[in-house]
Amino acid sequence: MENNNKLAKLSLGINVVLLIAVIILFVKMPSSAGESAEDVDSTKVEIDNTNPTTIAYFNNDSLNIHSDFMVEVQMEIENVTKDAQNKIASKEAEITKWQQKWESKGQLLPREMEQAQAEGAKLEQEYAMLQQQVQMDMAQQTQDLMMTMYTRITKYAEDFCNKNNIDMLMSYQLGGGLIYISHDLDVTSQFINYCNQQYSGLGEETTEGTEGEEG
Repeated sequence: MENNNKLAKLSLGINVVLLIAVIILFVKMPSSAGESAEDVDSTKVEIDNTNPTTIAYFNNDSLNIHSDFMVEVQMEIENVTKDAQNKIASKEAEITKWQQKWESKGQLLPREMEQAQAEGAKLEQEYAMLQQQVQMDMAQQTQDLMMTMYTRITKYAEDFCNKNNIDMLMSYQLGGGLIYISHDLDVTSQFINYCNQQYSGLGEETTEGTEGEEG
């Protein structure tokens, strides 16, 4: 009786192995004769689940304040805004001076009134066109600066993560999408230091020096 039980278990084990083998063959088998191996695997993702994912975050408000690169970008954006405001203010001063000139004449003759109206219409058109052009220029320059900022910070983040074996670097900001994240994952200080080193060029010199010492 005991031998029969052993044979039954052995037979069951063999059947399970055969079933797994059939499933593997079925999964690996192309869905159709016309599909190539490249087509079958073109959307397949291989993820190593054996190693834990390393996650860290930095405080975006601190980065804006203490990153030299971010501070300079913000200053550039402020300069663009000030330049636009100065252009508008200059035109408004011109219009004010023009108004004062005609007001100082007192009662105008018909010919003077006609001249003033023509000049006023021209100034009004110039002012409207200037406002539109200034707004367009300001928007374009600001967009270019923001794109430069995003591109540079993304590059710094990628290099920083590669250096420290970080799989995911998140940006935390009060009132943002993240409600809570452990302080143990906070790398704000290190990331800001890295950004400042790279921006000043010290990071490249340090890397070269390290490579020289290793060699």
